[in-house]
Amino acid sequence: MVRPVTGADMGIRRAEIHPGLREVIICKDQEGKVGLRLRDIDNGVFVQLVQANSPAALGGLRFGDQVLQINGQNVAGWSSDKAHKALKAAAEQRIELIVRDRSVISINAV
Repeated sequence: MVRPVTGADMGIRRAEIHPGLREVIICKDQEGKVGLRLRDIDNGVFVQLVQANSPAALGGLRFGDQVLQINGQNVAGWSSDKAHKALKAAAEQRIELIVRDRSVISINAV
């Protein structure tokens, strides 16, 4: 189950994705997983894989998004292992993430 990212509490629904920074609130599935693989690159933690129909996918996380915080803890400089351990240690019902959308580069053909 996924709590709405924006707006008044309207029950369970898919997240709306807007450019920039956003808060994503997810919970774990029946197996205690969120369906997310992270990778540390240049002192940042980035989304490497989001499993289809997982809490992470339903929360709106996408490949390339940068995770800035997990439950209020800044993750800058963390290894991917440390970030995964923080997710595993988090409560099943509520995991708060602050993420920066992946960079989008548009190339105009001439």
